Amino acid sequence: MPGLWRSAQPQSGQHSAPIARAALQRDSDEVVAVTGDGTNDAPALRLADVGFAMNAGTSIAKEASDILLLDNNFASVVSAVRWGRNVYASITKFLQFQARAWPPG
Repeated sequence: MPGLWRSAQPQSGQHSAPIARAALQRDSDEVVAVTGDGTNDAPALRLADVGFAMNAGTSIAKEASDILLLDNNFASVVSAVRWGRNVYASITKFLQFQARAWPPG
């Protein structure tokens, strides 16, 4: 999926919440996703459109996130995005078929 991901990582000692906030304030249709496993990541996880937390992370990060990665593997994020897009495409195709197969009247 070339061109899909854009990365902005905080420098040492910098928190990720301001990065997430700045990304969300941009005027675009992009979705902001944040990954984290520590207490300091919780504000960014909560601010983002989608927050991914690691199972080995703190309970605060887990509660602040939207999705919990049980296998502690960042590659699972790519898999989750692919699954989500596939489900969305399947539902869209089904609804289009139903709309054509059952015209009003």
